Amino acid sequence: MEKNERAEAILIVIKRISKWILLSVLGLATLALFVGLGIYMYKEWEDRPKVVLELKGIAIGEKLNDVLFRNPGLKLD
Repeated sequence: MEKNERAEAILIVIKRISKWILLSVLGLATLALFVGLGIYMYKEWEDRPKVVLELKGIAIGEKLNDVLFRNPGLKLD
């Protein structure tokens, strides 16, 4: 093997290794971006306004007798 051939072989190996390093860094950056976006969207989803279906143990659509039975100290005004 001559010096030129050896230098070319080393250069090819360095190029391939640098290509894989670059692709790995880009892949990790993309993954971090998607994870960050997912966390942000989850927090936005949790902070959305929600429909209230129950207040102080009384659910919408319950009968008065059921409410009075579950809450014995409840006084109606």
